[in-house]
Amino acid sequence: MAMSTEFTELFPNLPEELALECLTRLNYVAHRVGDLVCRRWRELLLSRDFFYHQKRTGFTQKPTVMVQSIWVHGEIPVRFQSYRF
Repeated sequence: MAMSTEFTELFPNLPEELALECLTRLNYVAHRVGDLVCRRWRELLLSRDFFYHQKRTGFTQKPTVMVQSIWVHGEIPVRFQSYRF
């Protein structure tokens, strides 16, 4: 089966520049859903160029990670090395 090389629009009847700006403003959490829309969206959302475009326009987000140790009665706590950022 031959692959189609037909160009698909990001959003039907919307100029590409405007469609790209819409996707740029898409929340990072929504990328997991957005990349299921179609192959073109997936390739775009996962591309390095798209990330740099978001970064230039100020729409990148720094992830926040929180870790909390849980004390289990009767066990000796394990001490992990802490890192400062």
